[in-house]
Amino acid sequence: MKQSAVIRSLIALAALQIFATGPTSAQTPQQTVAATMPVYAHIVRFPAPAGFNPVFQKDNEGRFFIFEMIPKGEHITSWKQMLTVTGINGAAMALPTPAQYLQNFTQGYQKACPDTFVSRPLSESAPKANEPALFFIGCGKVAQPNENPRSEAVIVGFFASPKGIYSVQWAERGPAQDKAPVFDEGKLRPRLDALKTARLCDRVPGEAAPYPSCK
Repeated sequence: MKQSAVIRSLIALAALQIFATGPTSAQTPQQTVAATMPVYAHIVRFPAPAGFNPVFQKDNEGRFFIFEMIPKGEHITSWKQMLTVTGINGAAMALPTPAQYLQNFTQGYQKACPDTFVSRPLSESAPKANEPALFFIGCGKVAQPNENPRSEAVIVGFFASPKGIYSVQWAERGPAQDKAPVFDEGKLRPRLDALKTARLCDRVPGEAAPYPSCK
């Protein structure tokens, strides 16, 4: 996809495809607004952090969708926080099981930092459409060519239905450390609570944005 097409798609996404469906939360230090986005056979409802702007969106041949937001003023190659929505289209490819998908996702982090890796469940449920399975996954030290070492951790909610597998992720990067990241209750609990509100909804024929049936 050419750069101009990416820019056009992001402008259209920001203007047309992300719709506020609720007020910002006054209880959390980092406010969010409920947003909805059509992705393949579903509508994804997710918490869009205040002050975050769309920076990337791609649909890979109708098979895999990814959308990313970062705080205003940050760059996609050097961000400190990122909100990501992904989707795998079950109509275009064979779906992995939820367990296989989680394993593949987790292994990506583990390979990057085998000595400082952490994976911790934050919910008891398996991935399903109306309730995410939530995990805290991270690396204390990631070292990549031509980059300074850093830490990276993410709270991720996984959804699964017969039509697709989806995720909503809220990641943060920080200084590198020689031990695995820990779940900081004071900072991360509000983000976890926000991600608990994420939902995967079936499309309703004829329903237009902001997709009020997706609650």
